[in-house]
Amino acid sequence: MKWLKLKVLARVNVLLGAILALFGCEGCSMVCLYGTPSATYIFKGKVVNEDEQPLQDIHVTVKGYGNERINYPDILTETNGQYCGTIYGFPRDTLNVVFTDTTQVYQADSTRVVVEWDEDKRGEWDKGTYKFEVNMQLKKNTEDKE
Repeated sequence: MKWLKLKVLARVNVLLGAILALFGCEGCSMVCLYGTPSATYIFKGKVVNEDEQPLQDIHVTVKGYGNERINYPDILTETNGQYCGTIYGFPRDTLNVVFTDTTQVYQADSTRVVVEWDEDKRGEWDKGTYKFEVNMQLKKNTEDKE
């Protein structure tokens, strides 16, 4: 009886070995990634008026799809009209950069930036870093204030 058990067990082992050889066996467990895809945007530029004079205290906002604002501290232009900032957030293929005068002397304006990701410099969850520069010329506000 013991001899019969060993013979059956040996045949089951051979059968299981053949099945594993035929269909394969994963040698290591799958790596689970937790979190949200992310990207880094580094941007800079200069804001001037129609006479090419630098404008100070122009509010610069970077938005994603539609009107959703990407979270970051407020960015204002310096006395030389220049601004710079860094955003960490969800990867987007299009960004809207909006310029608003805090004194309302100049009209608000915006421009769209199409993000072109470098496929060689991205990871599983990190799309990498995208740098861009946006220079803007704002026109004087012609609306009468009452």
